[in-house]
Amino acid sequence: MDNSRRQIPSPLPDAPDQHPLQKKPEYTEDYQKLYNSLILQNAEISVLNEELIAQQDELRLQYQQLAQAEYEIRKREEQLRFITRQVPATLWVVDRNLNYLLSEGKGLSLIGLTPGEVVGQNLHDFFHSHEGNHPAIDAHIRALHGEEVSFEYDHNGVIFQTSLTPMTGPDQIINGVIGIAYDITEQVKAAERIRFERERAHQYLNVAEVMILAFDRHGTITLVNRRGCEFLGLSHNEIIGKNWFDQFLPPSEWALTRQFFHEFSQGWYGDCSRFQGEIMICDGSPRFISWFMHAIRSPSGKCIGILASGKDITRERQLEDEKTAAVRQIEKNIAKLAVLNDQIRNPLSIILTLASMSDDVEFAEKISEQVAKIDSIVNDLDHRWMESDKVLEFLRKHHNFNTASLADKGHQ
Repeated sequence: MDNSRRQIPSPLPDAPDQHPLQKKPEYTEDYQKLYNSLILQNAEISVLNEELIAQQDELRLQYQQLAQAEYEIRKREEQLRFITRQVPATLWVVDRNLNYLLSEGKGLSLIGLTPGEVVGQNLHDFFHSHEGNHPAIDAHIRALHGEEVSFEYDHNGVIFQTSLTPMTGPDQIINGVIGIAYDITEQVKAAERIRFERERAHQYLNVAEVMILAFDRHGTITLVNRRGCEFLGLSHNEIIGKNWFDQFLPPSEWALTRQFFHEFSQGWYGDCSRFQGEIMICDGSPRFISWFMHAIRSPSGKCIGILASGKDITRERQLEDEKTAAVRQIEKNIAKLAVLNDQIRNPLSIILTLASMSDDVEFAEKISEQVAKIDSIVNDLDHRWMESDKVLEFLRKHHNFNTASLADKGHQ
């Protein structure tokens, strides 16, 4: 027990014996009551003292606990501050008056600030605007009204993706705004470069004088250039999203073209291949197209579509068919001429024999003269036949003139 505790006094001793010659005094009743009252009060004080000591011990323990809690809070605050200063972003908190309560994060260095530098300052001072019309200030005011706000902000060439969240207290009343901003300058620049390259690629596509289209693996059109729109007779919006098989192929081409798409997407022909087939333009007229196909692959190497350039070879095909028909006719004429020569010579021999048997010498001589002329003509036809056959063989060898029509060639 603490030394400060007071001891309960002992009862007063009986009055000492007086001198035998003196008379013994008598204690009064009031004196005894007062004495007992003092003893009782002293006991109460002792109890109170005990309670006070216990309360002091409890307060001391609570103080120690509070000190430990404050230490833990400060420690966690330091840890949190350390973490927030390592975050590659900017974190801040403002109160309802738009005064900074916190500013942390590595992103502060991008705008020439250090952690905590703007604490105590007002948002208007930071943005040099006291009119309340700065976009960032307007966004904070919206957040103070309960709205979660997201926007991009350019600070002297550094572009931030900013998010604002209302900050509420235990009473759920909004008492400030929490903000976080990430530097997205490089992402924005990369997106601009991609957009520029895409626009330039579209310009290249539109300059091309051949039809260029892109399809996904199911034949849905995802890209078409200017020449493609002109050739098909439809606008860009009328083509994009349409299915190539359903919209632009005659039924006779469906099976073969779908099979080619499937085989090509499976890598049967490598990354590039050629294909010929018939299509229908918007007015329903057929066109024969020679395609050059290139696989579009994902980063993993999977074929996700096809890029195709198509050249209209309808007229060339017609000319080839006409040339083939002409060659066929020449062959027939040559074969018929060879037979015709024999058919002429045989009757001439008979005529000449009959003429020699005639008694009319003059008539026989005239017949012989005419037969000789006809034979000369037939000999000339023989010579022409041999020359024609050589010409035909030359055309077959050097100009790819075949007796089979291009229509019989099918798809390459």
